[in-house]
Amino acid sequence: MELLPTELHGQIFSLACSSPWGVPTIRALSLTSTYFHEVARPFLFHTVVLSSTDQATHLLALLEAVPAPQRRIHRLFLGSGMHLSSATLQLLHFAAPALHDLAVICGSSSTALLGTIFRMSFPRLKALMVRGYYPPPPPGAFPALTHLHLAGNHSPSGVPTALARACPALTHLRMVGLRRAPAFARELGAVLTAERRDKDAFPARLLSVVLETEPPALQARGGRVAQLRDEEMREVLWTLKSWAAEKRDGAPRVEVLDAFEEMDVQKMKMEWLDMVSV
Repeated sequence: MELLPTELHGQIFSLACSSPWGVPTIRALSLTSTYFHEVARPFLFHTVVLSSTDQATHLLALLEAVPAPQRRIHRLFLGSGMHLSSATLQLLHFAAPALHDLAVICGSSSTALLGTIFRMSFPRLKALMVRGYYPPPPPGAFPALTHLHLAGNHSPSGVPTALARACPALTHLRMVGLRRAPAFARELGAVLTAERRDKDAFPARLLSVVLETEPPALQARGGRVAQLRDEEMREVLWTLKSWAAEKRDGAPRVEVLDAFEEMDVQKMKMEWLDMVSV
């Protein structure tokens, strides 16, 4: 241990944080010696997973007891047991300046927590995963965001038009659970095919758009009118996919997939933990 400088140990701890189990390992190492405890301090809150407001309250007390440089949160997962409270709001304000990766899973149709998050400033946020009834993001909401995963709003009209101003650095977009949304599909098509200089065009760096729709077997359950709306949506999306495949002047790749929308919070958490922070 004495052969390595403290700075190198810090780099090792930093790299460990990028693995799913890196932070628990760092917490364990911090208990092995006074030296490792000091080296581990800046990384103890690197990745935080919360499933209840009580946990947020407890974490907030821990954060308030340490100096500001040691309470930086880089990755934050808020599970379906979370709701908008003073503790949740204060925790988000603590995390916002340094946060790189945020996942929010809302178990109800309430928009309060997501609406608050979309109105906050996250200057360094690179990746955002949302599961809930999300609103269109306002201008300037996520200036550094490159990866956006949205699920839970089956007809997210207004979102395509908002993205260029809200997420100008966006490169990867995934939208899950789309159904009966022909107006959204037409809006998406208009935005994707707009000239780059158009203020309503998609973010200039966009590389990939993945759209997951309900499988036809599920679409048929909603009655004939609902089925017709689904068919119209799918026709527009597949036309858009063909257009993107033929385009050669910087158009993003567009994928249209049939997929069941799952609300398995544990599975979503494990997928999020397995992701390498962008």
